[in-house]
Amino acid sequence: MTVIHIDVAEGTRSDTIRAMKSLKTLDCVKGHRLVVGGPSINTPPERTKGFEVVLLSLHENMTAFEKYRDSDEHQAYVTLLLPIPPKDTTSY
Repeated sequence: MTVIHIDVAEGTRSDTIRAMKSLKTLDCVKGHRLVVGGPSINTPPERTKGFEVVLLSLHENMTAFEKYRDSDEHQAYVTLLLPIPPKDTTSY
């Protein structure tokens, strides 16, 4: 499972979320279970460190995750659609 919290500029939020959702079609995403959402409903809100959008993807195993991480689609998203500094993301 991969969870990434990001802060997205208001003007690009809908395009970013649409691009994130398109990653669910990758065959390395278990059962195409990839969820994109926001804003956070965590209590207390400080738990999200101010991030507004989350991407949750499920993978069968580490090999499937690595295939997802290294896919052209994911790399295009990371390098072109998500030009944010690493300090503005949380992944676990």
